[in-house]
Amino acid sequence: MSDIYLGNPNLKKANTTQEFTEENIIEFVRCKNDPVYFTEKYIKIVNVDEGLVGFEMYPFQRKLIRNFHENRFNICKMPRQTGKSTTVVSYLLHYAIFNDNVNIGILQTKRLLLEISSADYNWRMRTCRVGCSKAS
Repeated sequence: MSDIYLGNPNLKKANTTQEFTEENIIEFVRCKNDPVYFTEKYIKIVNVDEGLVGFEMYPFQRKLIRNFHENRFNICKMPRQTGKSTTVVSYLLHYAIFNDNVNIGILQTKRLLLEISSADYNWRMRTCRVGCSKAS
């Protein structure tokens, strides 16, 4: 019986045993402790011109993620179209992966745009794709 989930060789079925090397463990700990590193190394976004690319953040986006990570409450007064949503979603994904029993919902005027539950994640590191699309 195959350990592949839904025919995708990058995904394993639930409860599949995985052995980690010392390098894997070091990388996991680094990602857990540094959400900026995790975002820049593992988050992929969809660029209109280039397709799927790594998330190369501007300095204000790095600062935003650090502030989210270090402070429980944040107020951001920022203009439109600066990548806030993508930055916030990448941090929330980090938060859901590396913290137990997390439920996250992002709301927009009467609609649920995104819901992340740590219970649905199989707790392994992989390249994550984050994209913004209109909810139907």
